[in-house]
Amino acid sequence: MEPRGANSTGIKPLTKRTMRGELYLRRADAELQIEKVLMLEKPQILEMLGGSERRDEADCLLDETLVYLFREARRAGDDELFNQLYTKLNRRTWKLFLKFRSTFHSQADFEDFGQKTETAILRKLLNTDSDRADFAQVQFGSFIISEAKSVWKQNLATIKRDQGFLDTPREDDDDETGANELENLAVGDLSDERKMIIREGLSKLSPDQQTVAAMLLDGFQIESKDKNELTISRLLGVSSRTIRNWIKEMRSALADYKEVAKR
Repeated sequence: MEPRGANSTGIKPLTKRTMRGELYLRRADAELQIEKVLMLEKPQILEMLGGSERRDEADCLLDETLVYLFREARRAGDDELFNQLYTKLNRRTWKLFLKFRSTFHSQADFEDFGQKTETAILRKLLNTDSDRADFAQVQFGSFIISEAKSVWKQNLATIKRDQGFLDTPREDDDDETGANELENLAVGDLSDERKMIIREGLSKLSPDQQTVAAMLLDGFQIESKDKNELTISRLLGVSSRTIRNWIKEMRSALADYKEVAKR
């Protein structure tokens, strides 16, 4: 940890840069809180860790402050403080994971996803010689969700590639309102050889196309007026029209494989 009496000039600056070459910057409230916390003795910091979880409360430690202290405790080898900070951060991290709970069929699958994501996050946070976790001190929530999306997409694409193939969608789909252009999954009546042909076709799709296919087959909407609903568009961060263009490309790419599988 920084020595007691450190001021704002003693707070380690972030070193990661944006695409435009600008340095990442913490929010003013986080910078101010870190400065104040570094003036405290260790017992006082430990006491603060038991404070409120509400950001509008005066005794609530911001997520970004916790990340800074966590990494500094790691550098200093302060196991007691490090463990207390880990417990606090972990609890907040899992609350953010709950945004993905409804996408899993079982609690066990959700917990497996959470553990994988937690491992990926910790790998970055614990690497104190790297700037890979700088964004966690800028917008902790966005950092966690971004990491979770990455793991979620990898898992879903892998599972669906192993499960089946895409059947031909309806010809009268409306590009503006159709939400399930690739809605039919049918592998049960195919031989192992035909399934292999279809899976080879799926493997030719781009990672984003594979994710789109998997989500459609799992019942996700391309877009929704409900801002709280996790949709394909929101997960991938692209427009619904872009996704529909990908779907058209996927239809073309899989056409030959589907014809071979029918023979």
